[in-house]
Amino acid sequence: MSQPPRPIFRADAVRRYAERSDQAVLPRLIAPRTFLWLWLLAACLVGSAGAAWLVQVPIYASGRAVVLEAASSGHAVTAVVLLPPDTLPRLRPGQSVVVTSADRASQPITGALISIEPTITSPAEIQRRYAWHEGVAHSADRPSAVALARLDLPSDLPAAAYIGSRYRIDTAVGSRRVLSFLPVFGPLLGA
Repeated sequence: MSQPPRPIFRADAVRRYAERSDQAVLPRLIAPRTFLWLWLLAACLVGSAGAAWLVQVPIYASGRAVVLEAASSGHAVTAVVLLPPDTLPRLRPGQSVVVTSADRASQPITGALISIEPTITSPAEIQRRYAWHEGVAHSADRPSAVALARLDLPSDLPAAAYIGSRYRIDTAVGSRRVLSFLPVFGPLLGA
């Protein structure tokens, strides 16, 4: 009788080969160092999104201010502030204001709102109430939210020299999250 042919491979080697071929082998698409950089990029993006969610920036309302009267002592003056009508609900006494002159060369003047008119005021009513002369009257050319502000002037001129002066004024009326300025997130956050 003839013997069956002997396999040319050892039984142990055939078994190890079969076990190895049963394991799934995934192709290496990226190098490990690139994978690390992608994770770092993802962490930076998540951190930036978190910061954009937490950081708030002030929203300013711009308007015009006309110096009305000078204080009896010191370098403070009272100014009539005319702001857009939609800012009226967000105005509060004590809010800080920054005044810049038309030439923008001088230092900004700071101050605070001291009182706010409860309703929107017409241009005719503003001109009548404050008895503005022709040169200042065109400052009130549309309905406005009216407030009075106390401004601290530089000390080089007497405060009475500023009466009738017109300035551009900015006051912070709220804040928004940085993320709300992005087109996709703005409508979602109600901006």
